[in-house]
Amino acid sequence: MRIVINRAALKAVSRFAAKQDIRYYLQGVLVVSSATETRLIATCGHTLAVHRSEHTGENVGQWSGIVPLATVAALLKMKATHKSLRDAPIYLTVQESGEIRADWIDQSVNFRTIDGKFPEYQRVIPAKLDGAPSWYRPEYLQRIEDAAKDIAESFIFGFNGNSASLAYIGQSMLAVIMPMRLELTIGTERAEWARNAIPKVTATVSPDIAAMIDPSGALQNAGLVTVNA
Repeated sequence: MRIVINRAALKAVSRFAAKQDIRYYLQGVLVVSSATETRLIATCGHTLAVHRSEHTGENVGQWSGIVPLATVAALLKMKATHKSLRDAPIYLTVQESGEIRADWIDQSVNFRTIDGKFPEYQRVIPAKLDGAPSWYRPEYLQRIEDAAKDIAESFIFGFNGNSASLAYIGQSMLAVIMPMRLELTIGTERAEWARNAIPKVTATVSPDIAAMIDPSGALQNAGLVTVNA
């Protein structure tokens, strides 16, 4: 059995995996393959990413398994002998023993998948967006931007209030991000101070003080100082 993986997509999706979590099965990238495509999925419980690549005639058989982040890191650290090879695909070969060999160019690493049940990721992908404003942790939004750079694509983002929001990264990848559940009304009142100019503060002083601090009369002419009669 052979599975073809887009290496840049693996890097992009792995950004969304849990790094330290009691749910050990989230500390990896789920690979789901068929004869026509390979999907890569990762989530930390707050963000999720899915990438799809077509591999008609290249994948052999159907397979799914969670690739540990340690293995993903090892594959991404491998160096190409020439820059033209950096986009070469990764090939996974599943052995009868359950061990898997990952090959990239002329380098390889052996591993076993994480023994655990990955969440049903399809259930958290929103079917519609209401466009209502949302609040997000900045680092979650950063994952989307970094992933878009990994696969050299742009992204568009859809707001969904206090429900899961959706980002399309190019044509082949999407990300889901959970908002901070804050019951806050977003208006313009709190921005009023920024639209207004800094107010002038006028000080009223005696003639002798005015003579000391404003001998030229510039402050008085600017309306910043008035003098007691």
